[in-house]
Amino acid sequence: MKHRSLILFICSLTASVTTTMASSILDEGLLLYLPWDTSMKASVAAGENAPNKSENIEVVEGKFGKGVKLSEDARLNYPGRDNFDIQEGTIAFWAKRDIPWKQTDKGFILVKAIAGQNWNQSSFYFSITPYGQLRVWLWNEEKQQTLYMVTPIPPQADVWYHLAATFIDGEVRIYVNGEEGSYTNNGKGDPMMMMPSGEVKNLQIGSDYDHGFQGVFDEFRVYNRVLSPGEIKKLYELNP
Repeated sequence: MKHRSLILFICSLTASVTTTMASSILDEGLLLYLPWDTSMKASVAAGENAPNKSENIEVVEGKFGKGVKLSEDARLNYPGRDNFDIQEGTIAFWAKRDIPWKQTDKGFILVKAIAGQNWNQSSFYFSITPYGQLRVWLWNEEKQQTLYMVTPIPPQADVWYHLAATFIDGEVRIYVNGEEGSYTNNGKGDPMMMMPSGEVKNLQIGSDYDHGFQGVFDEFRVYNRVLSPGEIKKLYELNP
């Protein structure tokens, strides 16, 4: 019995150390972390930690602890300065929609960051098309665009999906539930395409006018570095 107790203790200790090491690795380069468990303020923020605008936002049960529910044309805005590097990084979060993601939808914006003077200048969009495809849409200073899309995710309501995108030097990777998606262009952008540049004014989570998300976000993270496929997998498996 003593040997069994010792083995159980060692296994428990090993699991705890492994989890701590994984969390430590996943903290490297973290610019913004929004668990939304106790308030709308970020737990980690390289810039300002409080949202400057929120409409139709409700705190509800999330994937882990609490999350934020967005209804109608709801959007949640955080100051972008220092909280989002538009030229290199990773964005990852959990999302669950209240209604099926179907082709009759207009498509909707999940995350939007703009450093230019116009919506299509030095901007970054992570969205879902009317066909349910995840899409990263990049615009450089000259308003040149590049699109990256993956195959549609299952059109199910009330199902949590872990979504992530990495971007650097015109190359984008998109992940669903820890696995890399299949790309329209093998994840490589136009070699002549310049990445967006400048200081992001505003980081928007949720809808844009009539492009409503209608669902819950949780465990929102922004990094100033490209996470490896292995790290994305660990992030998906992480129980914070």
